[in-house]
Amino acid sequence: MIEDVCPEKVIVCGVLKKKIHYTAVMDDGSKVPKTIEDQRAFQCVIEREDANEGDEFEVIGYDVLCEGTPRLMNRGSRPSSGSVFWRLVEKDIIKVCIRKSDTIG
Repeated sequence: MIEDVCPEKVIVCGVLKKKIHYTAVMDDGSKVPKTIEDQRAFQCVIEREDANEGDEFEVIGYDVLCEGTPRLMNRGSRPSSGSVFWRLVEKDIIKVCIRKSDTIG
C-alpha cells in the first residue's frame, strides 16, 4: 500500500506473511511437527525523481528476493531432546514495484 508521496520519494508499507514449519518438543520429550503463521509489518522508501506531493502511485508487484539466514535465539536444553530454541529471528529482502498513475487533472 502506498502510504505517502513526497518530493522524489514514495513511502510504501505492507505486511509480509510467512508459514513456519518446525518440530515442537513437548514436556514429555515427544516431538510434534507444527506450523505457525507469522506476520511482519514493513515500510520502505522508493526514490523516484518524477514523484511529487499529491501524485498517485500504485503497487503493481512484490516478491521476496532472498531470505536471510535465520538466527535461533533463546537457546536451552531438555534432557530427552538436547538443544531447543524458543525464538527465531529472520531478515528478508523484499522487492516492491510501483507505477505512477496516468490520471491527468
